[in-house]
Amino acid sequence: QTPLSKMPALIARLREQRPDRETFKISIYTHDWDPPGNDPDLIRRERDLLEEAGVQHAVVAIHQRSAEDWLRSIEMLAEVMGLG
Repeated sequence: QTPLSKMPALIARLREQRPDRETFKISIYTHDWDPPGNDPDLIRRERDLLEEAGVQHAVVAIHQRSAEDWLRSIEMLAEVMGLG
């Protein structure tokens, strides 16, 4: 079991301890979703696990050296996520 697959249970436990559990927002930062060099199916599975866990926002770090490569990565990620 990967650490990410444990996240739904961990976040559920955290949320239960919060007095503001109904409005409590969770964001996550990841540098593993830059499509070049990463498996698109793995990116989608991780997104699904995070959504199941109740994460509302993901901040994705794209590691490209040029603006053109960065934009290409963003377009690829949008496609992987079904937004493109």
